[in-house]
Amino acid sequence: MAASRYSRERIVVGALGAAASLLALLLLLVPCNLSPAFGQQIGLTGKYALSGHFATTTTGQSFLFQDNFESDDTDLVPTWDYRNSTNVTLNTNPTYSHGGSNSGQFYYFIASGGDASQDANRWASKVVTGQADLHLRGYLYLKTPEGDNTSTGTQRKLIWLSDSTDATDNMGNYQVVLDGWATAGTPNYTSLSWLSQGTGGGCGLTSAQHWDIASLNYDTWYSVEFEAILNTPSVANGYAKLWINGSLVYTSSATDQLRGTCSGNLSFADIGVQVNRTDSTLVDEYRYWDDVAISASYIGP
Repeated sequence: MAASRYSRERIVVGALGAAASLLALLLLLVPCNLSPAFGQQIGLTGKYALSGHFATTTTGQSFLFQDNFESDDTDLVPTWDYRNSTNVTLNTNPTYSHGGSNSGQFYYFIASGGDASQDANRWASKVVTGQADLHLRGYLYLKTPEGDNTSTGTQRKLIWLSDSTDATDNMGNYQVVLDGWATAGTPNYTSLSWLSQGTGGGCGLTSAQHWDIASLNYDTWYSVEFEAILNTPSVANGYAKLWINGSLVYTSSATDQLRGTCSGNLSFADIGVQVNRTDSTLVDEYRYWDDVAISASYIGP
């Protein structure tokens, strides 16, 4: 006896319901790594694709690397390829975070006494594909020092770029560095400067420093973007540029051989870097980085 119309419809509906349930179960079982905040890394393979958060801007620009520190391990690894100190940690105090709840915390301490040239190295590094034009943008907060070292000529290296392909070694054959110096008797953190140098006289370079290109205060968030445009080997046509809060505050003259006679592109980038003091005064201070991005073109705040 043929099934009634009602029975046939009930069978069809039941079958569709079972199929929908099976599809939902399969979707739950299949891992999904898509995230609107962190898109997949573009154009990099091998070890370069293993770590880090990657995204594109609203205009479609692709970052080589990006990290907002919201889901890092406590020591910033493996998002960053390397960090060289137990004093490089994940800050979870939103008071010292630019966006979200976390940031990268770099703590520098040198006891009073001893050599005037002592330094403390604290940095996290990333190795990217080699670029002849490289930008690093990060939000930087320099907390008022815990120790009374504001009156000394303390050097603070902030961003370090080189042609090294080893995340544990920032030297390479040459370096391009953004740094700054504490200013005696003023509330300013420092006058920023930048330098280019070869390693052990390599690439035909001697250390060249360019002073007073900008100034930062303590206890203030700044968008700091530093760009290095490499020279044609042996030709003095390289540039360095600096943006603070999206304003271009410095462009070097076209007379700099950032890599001298060497031909290797920039592949190493780190933040944090170093404090170096010029007398025997206590150094006790914190530095915070947030929303860091590395790109082959301008990033902006």
